[in-house]
Amino acid sequence: MRILIVTAGSRGDVAPFTGLGRRLLDVGHRVTVAAHPPFASLVDGCGLGYRSLPGDPYELIRARTRAASPEEVRAATTEFLDRLADGVVAAVADGTDLVLTAFGPASLSQAAGEAIGIPVIGTYLAPAFATREFPLPGMPDGDDLGPEGNFAAGRALLARAGALQDEVLTRLRARLRGDRYGHIINSGAQDPYQLDRTLALLRTELDELRFFFTGTTYDLRQTLARFDRHEGLSVVLDTNDLLHYVRLDTIPWRKEYGPGTVVVIPLVVVDEIDTKAYSQTERVRKRARGVYTLLEDLLNASDAEGFSTLNDGTLVRVLTDEPGHQRLPNNDDEIIAQAAALRQMLQPRELVLVTRDIGARARALAWGVPAQKLPDKYLIQDQGLSRPEMQQHLDDLAGPNVPAPASGA
Repeated sequence: MRILIVTAGSRGDVAPFTGLGRRLLDVGHRVTVAAHPPFASLVDGCGLGYRSLPGDPYELIRARTRAASPEEVRAATTEFLDRLADGVVAAVADGTDLVLTAFGPASLSQAAGEAIGIPVIGTYLAPAFATREFPLPGMPDGDDLGPEGNFAAGRALLARAGALQDEVLTRLRARLRGDRYGHIINSGAQDPYQLDRTLALLRTELDELRFFFTGTTYDLRQTLARFDRHEGLSVVLDTNDLLHYVRLDTIPWRKEYGPGTVVVIPLVVVDEIDTKAYSQTERVRKRARGVYTLLEDLLNASDAEGFSTLNDGTLVRVLTDEPGHQRLPNNDDEIIAQAAALRQMLQPRELVLVTRDIGARARALAWGVPAQKLPDKYLIQDQGLSRPEMQQHLDDLAGPNVPAPASGA
């Protein structure tokens, strides 16, 4: 049998595996060790095959020592692991029937083996699980911390190491999926061993797809359930609706937009109101603070699903950002993007973006989002924003000696 031993690290991580490899060689197996270049002569001297893994563990130690911040330490380690991952895949793909892996590169070896259909067995020189009996190797303080201390510190150490490798594994598995498909498509059925590998790859692929689609179906059902109370028109508000119009809890939304209307306030609007509460303009500052107080009251009165109810029975919902969501730099674009996403989720139910900002309405229409403004009768007076006042502004542009155009001209 062709056996590949994968190990990464210092001499102490490689030398013990040469003894294991020699014993396997003595009983008739063909043994190859994949390790970093500084240990090629050590492996060759034991009569074992050698495959190179990229990277120098001693240089990694020096780079981590020179790092000026935790971010630099993480970057150096991630770069080392990315290169190591490519090397492990190349070593496994070069031909073997079985992989024996040390603990350090175990997750990389497992991913490579799964992609190519090669069994992988962990052969660890040290415990790979947190225990109460003794501290794990690699802990900053090697002294015995007592049963609970050993267990807690060991779990913390494994969690930090796992979080760092998760990013590398995500990128690696994305690349390996293509390799798996290539083997399934191109493998021949004449060789029974190759047929077994192909069947194993197919089972792995089907299991992963089943898990993916099951999770996706669950997520979709949960998402749809979040919006099943949007029975009528969903009215998405902009910041200017709250600042330039009367209190939103005094507007008869159902009368204006029909039964089942749901008023939606994106969280970015709440944040923008909060910012304007500290505006240099007293009028804006006072208005924003009043609106913010109203929004706070609505949030305090909201149910488990985030809905609160106005006096006329209209539902109001503050639409929070999804975890990990990155907002667009421009708040208006962010509001329109959230309205577009919500409209897609609600179809065939209707949605409209309500904003007085003509630029925002134009951009919304470009995104395929219906947009309009609230009727002027709900405007706060003496802001210069009503239709007659705006018409006067327009007439003033003509100057005193230029007649206004005739109606309909």
